Amino acid sequence: MKLAKLKALTKVAVRNMFSEFLSKKTGRLRVGLLILLAVCFLPIAFLAWQFCAVLYQSLAVVGAQQAVPAMAVGVVSLVIFFLSLLMLPGNLYYSKDIKPILAYPVKCAELLSSRFIPALLYEYMFSVFVLAPALVSFGVSSGAGVLYYAVAVVVFLFTPILPLVMSGILVMLMMRFTSLFRNRDLLTKVGSLLLLAAVLFLNFKISGSGESFVLEPGQALNIAEIVTLSVNRIFFTAPIAGLALTGNSALSMLGGALLFLAVSAAGYALFLLCGEKLYRAGLLGLDNTSAKRVKIEAGALRRLSNRQNPAVAIAKKDFKIMLRSPVFFMNNLISCFLIPIILLIPVLLQRNEMSLLFAQLGLSSLTPDSSAASTVLMAGLGLAAFIIATNGISASAISRDGSNYIYNHFVPVKTGHLILGKLLPGLVVSFLSALLTLVVAFAVTGLSLAFAPYLLADLILIVLCINLFGLCLDSRYPKVDWQEEAKAVKQNFNVMLELLASIVLIAAAVLLYVWVRNFYLYFGLLSAVLIVLSALLTLYLCRTIKKNLLRA
Repeated sequence: MKLAKLKALTKVAVRNMFSEFLSKKTGRLRVGLLILLAVCFLPIAFLAWQFCAVLYQSLAVVGAQQAVPAMAVGVVSLVIFFLSLLMLPGNLYYSKDIKPILAYPVKCAELLSSRFIPALLYEYMFSVFVLAPALVSFGVSSGAGVLYYAVAVVVFLFTPILPLVMSGILVMLMMRFTSLFRNRDLLTKVGSLLLLAAVLFLNFKISGSGESFVLEPGQALNIAEIVTLSVNRIFFTAPIAGLALTGNSALSMLGGALLFLAVSAAGYALFLLCGEKLYRAGLLGLDNTSAKRVKIEAGALRRLSNRQNPAVAIAKKDFKIMLRSPVFFMNNLISCFLIPIILLIPVLLQRNEMSLLFAQLGLSSLTPDSSAASTVLMAGLGLAAFIIATNGISASAISRDGSNYIYNHFVPVKTGHLILGKLLPGLVVSFLSALLTLVVAFAVTGLSLAFAPYLLADLILIVLCINLFGLCLDSRYPKVDWQEEAKAVKQNFNVMLELLASIVLIAAAVLLYVWVRNFYLYFGLLSAVLIVLSALLTLYLCRTIKKNLLRA
């Protein structure tokens, strides 16, 4: 592997992935975008710090506080693993700069490394706001010395490598075999779904998360022990990181750090070895697709030519675009359903522990008249708002059209039909994914169904509000000048701003909860705020969407 070639290829890949921030045309706007990006994640960093601090204090009572760093590394590794499963297909295979590079005398290891480094930098941007605060919080709470922070830096730098390596190998395996079939896009989407399901199940099974937690006669319920058993083994690198960060002596900490480095290096070597056998073969026939001749009879032709509602036609067109494109399919449609699935699988594998935990917390006995009832509404809608914002469908509704976006201005439809057509896909997917999450939450915690009408009413309002805000952003600042589909969703800053808006909305709900504790009054005020915001955003869209599209 020649360093000069690796440097040149990495420079191209980094510029391609982070073009939003490295473009010279944006001038001072680059600094503002980076600052705004940091502001988006500051609440998450604060929550990670506070969570680890509270967890440390809780586990210190039973002497299990040393498990906190391993938990942090395990959870972050699992999240990186699933994020990279969605990101790496576009980075390794669907990037437009891959084909020109293949014409040059470049080794497979050099090409793979140049694609791996930008993905690693992308995950560092996530880890610095989640893993770093968690590790520092543990160090402050435990009064750790200089050696702990030195080892923590090493663990932080090498934590994203193995999740990326695992997902990269799985993606190369999938793309290698889908290239043998004619309908490659369909096989890619189906294979991705099966891959996610298999990995979720096997990870929890192999890691031991399905083992039963049985109480001896007369033994008190230990919530800290349940949490430790459930999270500490969620990813196989977590125990090694725990040994490096919380060893009994300096020698054991250094040994754990060296073992962590060795495992990461071995994983990366395996990634390159698999790439030599799988990567180039998977790139062959990348643009192959399937087509079949369909004989349209008179009745079918009549149904196709029937006039339909313009809003429904626009929504159908957007749904077809998302279903046909593997990148849009994975990032817009599948990503928002991952959270309820991730929540459900460990619960199903650990039914005994979870039933004991929720019985101890007394969630099943809550009613709307209880003093803590507002907490249920706040937590449920906060989780729903976060899930809604992660799909980015409305925040990329115009951007997904690419260079064809200008036709939205000239299509002879009313403004209301255009807005509704662009909103419908986001509204439907957001509502279904959030509703699935709440159904899972009800089934797991045993909450009273008396909360369901209130949560459902505010869920409809929060779905409408967040999607309206996303469409307002994308109509004003669409990212239509893209050469690869990943840029329209993964590198679209409007999606990040929509997520920021959902965090602000969650923070406002928390502040309202601090001010108003009565459940019915809290429900009424929160509903009024959401209705007013939705009305203002709708008014803005009706007045400006076509003008914004022409200006873009």
